[in-house]
Amino acid sequence: MKNKFQSAYENLANSENYKSVDGRLKLITWTVATVSAIATAYVNGFSHENRLSVLAGDKLYGQLLAIGLGLATFAIVEGSLYTLEQGLRTTFKGGTQRALATLGKYTIKATMIANAAYLVCVIGDVAPPEYLLTWNRWAFVIHFAIGLLLIPAIRDADPVVAARMLKLRAETAQEDQIISRLAAALASPFALAGARLRGVFDGLWLGVRLLFTRSGFSPKNYIRNLNSLQESQFRYVEGARSVLPASSTPAARLSAPIPSAPLIVPVKQNNGQNSKVLARPRKKGSVGGLSLPDMDKIHFEPNAKGGIEAWFRPSRASTRSERKYLIHFGKKLLAQLESDPNCEEVIRQMVIDTARKKGITI
Repeated sequence: MKNKFQSAYENLANSENYKSVDGRLKLITWTVATVSAIATAYVNGFSHENRLSVLAGDKLYGQLLAIGLGLATFAIVEGSLYTLEQGLRTTFKGGTQRALATLGKYTIKATMIANAAYLVCVIGDVAPPEYLLTWNRWAFVIHFAIGLLLIPAIRDADPVVAARMLKLRAETAQEDQIISRLAAALASPFALAGARLRGVFDGLWLGVRLLFTRSGFSPKNYIRNLNSLQESQFRYVEGARSVLPASSTPAARLSAPIPSAPLIVPVKQNNGQNSKVLARPRKKGSVGGLSLPDMDKIHFEPNAKGGIEAWFRPSRASTRSERKYLIHFGKKLLAQLESDPNCEEVIRQMVIDTARKKGITI
């Protein structure tokens, strides 16, 4: 049934009679509205020509001001009326917006009727009633009020704008709550008092730790570090094996890094010959066939359980008591690392991590 009614209305709208009648109605409305707008322009412009001439100091300037004021009034009234009517027919959907638009539409029409009545009195040479004279003096104020108050209110009541504002409020509601809570908490005098009190305790604890700490500048450690630096940079002078390019200058040889072969855990030979050991001699129970990384200040040595121990050695001349034990690699772990192509890097990283945990910088 609904589709039938819609089809009937569409057929009626497409008929020639409907289009003809609708066109005549538009022509009548436009004509009357235009004449009323002209009357409004006269009432708000040309009826004040004498006063405008006095204010301008010249009759010609007064006429020009009256014409400009009349044209502006005509454009405001005519444009506002047609815009409101078109909006009520097509785009104004909200109840508040339609109510305000209807109020503005009929207010403008009421002013146009009053202006037409005053124009008829002027044309017919009839003395206007007192209320029309009052209206003539205050008509422009009504049009200003419509343009400054009513039209913006209609725009603000647009449901599209209202929906966007509601969406924005929904998106920022949670953030507003968090900001309000943080502002209230941080601005509280209790929070400020607690922060100051905690700062006092932190200062006292810092002073106690600085007073009783055993770490800091140590002349013994300073000399040991100097010796270690000397050995790492100039150990080739003492006869350590080094490979330098033949074309290197003396200055380059002094600053060139000293390559060294990686430490190799000895492999047991089946032919009865002695293994070539580049590090310490093999001990009982050590594993073989595993290449260890070459790390400065780190010394690897086999232990009696078949694994390998890593020790921190500040310098090559360090005694046993000056060394620090870091980590032990057991037989099972070494067997797993033997098949890993990155075994050297894995061992290196494990040693570095262990030294860092023990407060030792490699």
